Amino acid sequence: MNTNVGIIALLFALTFSGIQSAQAQTQDANIAIVDSSDSVGPYVSRLAGRGVTVIGRYYARCPQWDADRKNRIVPEKRMIDNLSEVDAILKKRLGMLSVYQFYSQADKFDDQRANNGVTVFDDRPRNPNARTVEEFNDCVSPDQPNTIEEDARLDGYAAITQAKEIVKQPIGTAIYFGVDFDLDANRRKNVMAYFRIVSRIVTGAGYVMGVYGNGDISNLLRGENSTKEKLVEFVWLTASSAHAGSADTYNRKHWDVLQTKTDTKWSVEGKLIELDTNIQNPTSSDVGFWKSGDHVVVPHDRNLAISKSRRFVCEGSPVVFDDTGQSITKAACTTAFGIVVRTFETDSKKKLIRVDCDEDGNPDGWMKVSDLSLKRPLWIDGQAKRKSAHCVR
Repeated sequence: MNTNVGIIALLFALTFSGIQSAQAQTQDANIAIVDSSDSVGPYVSRLAGRGVTVIGRYYARCPQWDADRKNRIVPEKRMIDNLSEVDAILKKRLGMLSVYQFYSQADKFDDQRANNGVTVFDDRPRNPNARTVEEFNDCVSPDQPNTIEEDARLDGYAAITQAKEIVKQPIGTAIYFGVDFDLDANRRKNVMAYFRIVSRIVTGAGYVMGVYGNGDISNLLRGENSTKEKLVEFVWLTASSAHAGSADTYNRKHWDVLQTKTDTKWSVEGKLIELDTNIQNPTSSDVGFWKSGDHVVVPHDRNLAISKSRRFVCEGSPVVFDDTGQSITKAACTTAFGIVVRTFETDSKKKLIRVDCDEDGNPDGWMKVSDLSLKRPLWIDGQAKRKSAHCVR
């Protein structure tokens, strides 16, 4: 046994006898908001039993295909293709978080996109006045690539039509539009042009605009820049800490929802399902979640409990220990810079803290308090800024 492991083991042996079991702690800090590309319909009751109160699901104007159209991309993802799942969520009186994503990557907003000819990005419903699930699944390619303005009109129309006509999302609730990439000058121009049109369509139909993206995109669309042009009301920050502006936007509390993990696997009824986990800013109240005929608001005390128990992993080579002080492999706690973990109690010397890496509500091990931070750590020029600046409890 090396010296460091021996010290850790001794520390555990001396201090753990008086520690309250993490499993006995309140369930209030369990994750309340998840989103998924998998259908969660069969597992709604179990998810609710774990404390989930809001589930994020998706709109899109057409089925999404890979570049050669051989495989559909995540066919379970869209609400309108899984109405029985929507019914199961709403019948359990859980809330919905509505997201619109149709090829939301950077290529869609590049000036050079049209040079590649017509692609799957350009698909549109055959019926320009589509109202039904069947019509939104019957799509064609145009003769030439769409302009950014055409994309915006198609996306905005598809979002509000599916919300109002198919899923019956209440007026006054939110639709978050995904734009998950870093900006350059051309993308910045095109993102603004796109959201001016989408925002006019969505708010004109009585819904509230949100954005799912990084800090720079969120700040741009919320008018926190030189233009002061506010095109969205709500900000849902992505899980990636390395995207431009994300750490600063989080630390200044200019966000409403934060995605803490992507593609984490929970075992539910003997099956592993992939979920993304999220927390809500305790200073935000109604951020556009909904159920049949009404808004859904996660209680402030619940949001506060969830937020207070989360920390960012900010050290370059963090370690997870088991109860004997031996290091163990817990990738969900250690492999992604700035990943969020749930924390429980500290040891009596306040040097170690129990953590849940995969957000399933169960503790997975212990980490050094000095490796975790209340602030989202900065990523500068491909390097994590050292913990001395940001790793503070």
